[in-house]
Amino acid sequence: MSKLERISYVLLTVTCLLVSGGWVYDRIVQHSSDQNQASSYTSDDERRFLGKTISLPTPSRASGNELFLFVRPGCHACTANMELYRSLAAKSPRRFRIIAVGRELEPTRNYLVQNGFQPDEVLVADFERLGVLGTPTICLRIRAVGFTGRGLGQ
Repeated sequence: MSKLERISYVLLTVTCLLVSGGWVYDRIVQHSSDQNQASSYTSDDERRFLGKTISLPTPSRASGNELFLFVRPGCHACTANMELYRSLAAKSPRRFRIIAVGRELEPTRNYLVQNGFQPDEVLVADFERLGVLGTPTICLRIRAVGFTGRGLGQ
């Protein structure tokens, strides 16, 4: 094997390793860290908020009943539940207002628009302070009876 062939072989091998290493990182390492972030909350974290009243964000126009959707751009479960959010908005426009809540206003608003969902309002909140340990999270505030329930999405 000539010197040029050896250099070509080494460069080709290094290039293949870099490309496949990047693919492995993107597909496996990055994906598993996203899943670990979502599932890293222990039952101890959940118990801190169990049975406690949480202060939901205040919408610009208070109404009777409000459905809060805590979402995060890039959240696969949030995107998978968009059809549910759209059907809730279409079926109950007068029963309750749908308020999307994100960590940042513009990225959240853009994410919702890209997925074809138009809530009545988009707000920003500190999820951890409110006890929202993962996304999507749905909170319902029924003002008539003073009840607030919470549940997780998909």
